[in-house]
Amino acid sequence: MSLVAVGLLSISCQYLAYKVRLPAILPLLIVGIVVGPVFGVLDADALFGDLLFPVVSLSVAIILFEGSLTLKFGDIAGPVSYTHLTLPTIYSV
Repeated sequence: MSLVAVGLLSISCQYLAYKVRLPAILPLLIVGIVVGPVFGVLDADALFGDLLFPVVSLSVAIILFEGSLTLKFGDIAGPVSYTHLTLPTIYSV
């Protein structure tokens, strides 16, 4: 029953994000935090048991893979100033 609730909540969050024109991750994160740790309606440890870590790892891998496929280097490439190069070096020591 809980797994069905997760599926229905995720589909409704996707639909809400589509209608409101937001990135889908925002309603998914908000609903996930509210339903999980805040109100304790769904317990991921009880739902997935020993499969929780592999499911989370696989989900992160899929998200990163999909993100890398849609990445456009022109969007992130821009002018790099001297400050961008020196600050990480200075403050990491």
